[in-house]
Amino acid sequence: MASLYSVQAKDGKTAWRIQLELSGERKSIFLGKMNRKAAETIQSRVETIQSHNLAGLPYPPDVAQWLGTVGDDLHKKLSKVGLVPERSTRTLKAFLKAYLDERSDLKPRTLGKYTDYYPGQKV
Repeated sequence: MASLYSVQAKDGKTAWRIQLELSGERKSIFLGKMNRKAAETIQSRVETIQSHNLAGLPYPPDVAQWLGTVGDDLHKKLSKVGLVPERSTRTLKAFLKAYLDERSDLKPRTLGKYTDYYPGQKV
């Protein structure tokens, strides 16, 4: 279970921190300045993720959708403590190269035609 703590920021506003236990270790996620309701919502999502990870179950649709739309900063914090895997980013060029490398059904001439769409660049 994740615990939510308020932290006094230097400017006098309230910041929030979530503490939870993962693999026998106490981990903290600093959420920053936000209202209590937003912090409690994140805490609830973190608890759901943690319980589903322990049970080896897929995330509920609303949590999976939330994880897909959460900002990079919060996602990085969640992955740093080991709740979720890191986001991978790759360029369109890298994606197309990987896709074409996997296509063993393409003949060399067809592959050459596909790479003609990218003049001056070898895909």
